[in-house]
Amino acid sequence: DCGSNRSGCCGNSSEWKATTKRAYEGKIHEKAEKLRGSIKISIETFKNHLSSSIVRSHRHLDSLFSTTYGTFYEKHTKIFSDLFSDLRSESLNEESNIADVVIPFYRRLFRVVFSLFNPMQFVGVEEAECMGLAMDELAPFGDIPKRSIVHLERTLQGWRQLILALQTTHESLDKLTNATLSPTCIDALTKMTVCPSCAEETPMKPCRSTCESTLSACLSQWESLDGQWNTLIGWLRRLSLRLKEAYSLSATLDALPAMISEAIMAFQERGEAVSNKDRMRRMLRGTRGKRSIIEKRSIIEEGRRLSLRQITVEAESHQRATIRMVEQLFEKLGSMRGFFSTLHKDICAMDKMSADHGDKCWDNFGLPLLPSPSPSPPSSHHSFVHSGVRFGLLSFRIATFIYGKNYTGYQLEGSGSVIDDEDYWESSGDDISILQLPKASQPDTRVYPPSAASAAPAASSPLSSLSLLVLLL
Repeated sequence: DCGSNRSGCCGNSSEWKATTKRAYEGKIHEKAEKLRGSIKISIETFKNHLSSSIVRSHRHLDSLFSTTYGTFYEKHTKIFSDLFSDLRSESLNEESNIADVVIPFYRRLFRVVFSLFNPMQFVGVEEAECMGLAMDELAPFGDIPKRSIVHLERTLQGWRQLILALQTTHESLDKLTNATLSPTCIDALTKMTVCPSCAEETPMKPCRSTCESTLSACLSQWESLDGQWNTLIGWLRRLSLRLKEAYSLSATLDALPAMISEAIMAFQERGEAVSNKDRMRRMLRGTRGKRSIIEKRSIIEEGRRLSLRQITVEAESHQRATIRMVEQLFEKLGSMRGFFSTLHKDICAMDKMSADHGDKCWDNFGLPLLPSPSPSPPSSHHSFVHSGVRFGLLSFRIATFIYGKNYTGYQLEGSGSVIDDEDYWESSGDDISILQLPKASQPDTRVYPPSAASAAPAASSPLSSLSLLVLLL
């Protein structure tokens, strides 16, 4: 009731409510979709960059090996193509690890290279299987297979962690796009929308402060997510910085062709010893023929130098592109901080939903339109709890990946004891410091679900990481 008898002010209230509901929920969903869309773009950008980087490494290997090994490589390109194809397909598979790709590749390579150096030896299916199982003992490539796994694993896991975390964040936000406002909130927003046009001869808009306080009460559950959200954003930013150097895709993938070439040369140096080992002689039938050499060593080294020179030039360009991409993501994520706590202000400023500061406006005679916070529909409550728990679990997973299995330093942003992610960025204006793990007799693996007091984790009921997993199943 606006306290007015002006024509049009006492029309069908259900129509006003429906119009108001569409307007405000539409703005909320618009902001949420814009956030999701921005994250989606980053997901696709990083997925494409990872995939194209693996393809580029394959292209470099093709250039290096065509020059170095000639006919041998041309006859066995499928082995190498399968390696890079498997790396691409498994790079984002949480159930897979790099060893599942690298070890089978070196087993296949062992069989091919051994047959090349020992043309008179018969290597059937059974013999090849035995050779694969005996690789650790025979060590035909020295320690290069193990080095390859270590070399690839940390970097590809870092990229996988970031991309999958962004995907989970995107999915969690999807649940919020269908959140609705409570009937009590719709009544207050309808009054705020209609009364300014009815109370005076000259229609007005609600004051900015009136709009913000009313919508803040309506969006109390959204605001309760801000602590978990900001903590997640902080960990995503820290992880993204690791992709510049510690998990450098260029440095990792550009070295792979040279490592494989080194493995083949290692076999060439130690092939006689491998072939003469007692277990190797028992595996194979027939008489071993004369050991053949792929090419003269001088030719190999010259071709290798030429190919590596070209690879180095391309790698520098690729690394610069990767750094730019990571820095752009870092800045984008930074702009997403505080999304939930400022949502009510952003909406009130959209499309003249309220009067500009200094303009004549309606303020409901200085009285609040709603208590704070306003009750939310039960149907929306589960979505907010679920999203908050997922934000917390994601933060915990990233922290554990970065700092190790026994990481105990997870704390909700806003508690006053967590280091801001700005401290990890050059020229942030803050001291660069290393995250100190709190001293405690028992590891604290708690992740806090959303609450009205999101900035104070002590006010929330702590959940263990195991409990969180159960909640999400």
